[in-house]
Amino acid sequence: MKAWQVGFVLSKEEWQTLDAALSDAFEALTVKPVRENDPTSPEQICLIFAHETEAAQAVNQVRDILDIFEIPAPAIIIEALPDIDWLQHVYETLKPIEAGRFFVHGSHIKENIPEDRVAIVIEAASGFGTGEHPTTKGCLLVLDKYFTTEKPRRILDMGCGSGILSIAAALVLPKTDAILGVDIHAESVRVSIAHAAANQVSERITYVHGDGFHASEVSRDAPFDLVLANILAQPLIEMASAMNDVGRRDVILSGFTTEQSPYVEAPYLKLGFAVQDQIIIDGWVAVWLRKN
Repeated sequence: MKAWQVGFVLSKEEWQTLDAALSDAFEALTVKPVRENDPTSPEQICLIFAHETEAAQAVNQVRDILDIFEIPAPAIIIEALPDIDWLQHVYETLKPIEAGRFFVHGSHIKENIPEDRVAIVIEAASGFGTGEHPTTKGCLLVLDKYFTTEKPRRILDMGCGSGILSIAAALVLPKTDAILGVDIHAESVRVSIAHAAANQVSERITYVHGDGFHASEVSRDAPFDLVLANILAQPLIEMASAMNDVGRRDVILSGFTTEQSPYVEAPYLKLGFAVQDQIIIDGWVAVWLRKN
């Protein structure tokens, strides 16, 4: 089928500012760095539409959002995309991800799934954390190490995205008292619920749409043995106190670069956390901290 793309480039700081607004406004949104393996790279934003008129309307909407946040409008290009099956194209380009014991794949992968791995089904077209990004893979690798010795009973997945981290926990841990996923984006919650069903762990995880730690379900299920948060540097800094309040032992954080790492970790260290382990992939950090 034919499709139309609206494309533009934002700096990493601009994308961090507009992430929530653009993700809420457009369902078919993809983001990738202009320069691969460079954590400082600007981001290429692409919006895909079935009709040219929808693409033209989206340009005005993007400009309005940029104006609200007082960000100068970049060059915005509308172009026709090749007449191909775009879903199949995504399937073909998104390969399975291996991270320690975890094997992340789309439902289109039916063969060659390693029997000795924990297989996690995450749909290729979901766009909310398929395991490709270094922060997601880093979190899975830290979790792989973490689960060799730790068996948390109460887990919070803050900013759950695709649900991949909480689903990984549910698949590894046969018994838990509570696994809760929270996201400010309603679409992320919908996607997480669908992924939990695809991985047959729906009864083990509760996903809610809410404003972070203000969601009533967080205080209801606290304290948590493990809090997972793959978000961005500034929110993680601001959340340190709340994580300390609801977490009784461990946090695993990601979504920030090596340059940002000292600033992210500082408020946690001040609250008595200590670094247990960290993994760096392409300049992105995933870190496990524990309360002393």
